[in-house]
Amino acid sequence: MRKERRKLTGSFKAKVALEALQEKKTIVQLAAEYNVHANQISSWKKQLQEQSSQVFEKPQEVKDDSVEKLQEELYKQIGQLRVENEWLKKNLHSFLDKNIRKRMISKENKKLTLTRQCELAGVNKSSLYYEKRAESEHNIALMHRMDAIHTAHPYYGGAYRTSCNAMETCITSNAYAG
Repeated sequence: MRKERRKLTGSFKAKVALEALQEKKTIVQLAAEYNVHANQISSWKKQLQEQSSQVFEKPQEVKDDSVEKLQEELYKQIGQLRVENEWLKKNLHSFLDKNIRKRMISKENKKLTLTRQCELAGVNKSSLYYEKRAESEHNIALMHRMDAIHTAHPYYGGAYRTSCNAMETCITSNAYAG
């Protein structure tokens, strides 16, 4: 069976150390009287001599546990908000159309920068400024003609089409005008 260690209070240690400092009894006698090892009493005596000047100095600030608890609670909240933020970003990107996400961004918002809003919405900032231009009538006619040629002659392939110096020349030449 294991013997439980004695726990000695600070006041008991101070009492024994003061008696050792008075030197009315030897350390061995004090050890026998208080049932403590002589080396322990010597250690307490030495500690009392070294640290006795601190009793008369300004007391150090006592750490307030409430501040530490508050800080711990705030760190917990920050962690929780980060997890929720990541979850929202992931789901926002997968369930909302890009155009809807672009409309969520407000240039008048003073609390979030435009860059941060774009990051949160998963939109490239440059896409806010991009304005799609309509194709010219000439390009549309050219694309329709290219589509018609490809549909009529799919065996021409890309190599033949790229061998022409200019697609417009190929399309408007008499060989393909049919």
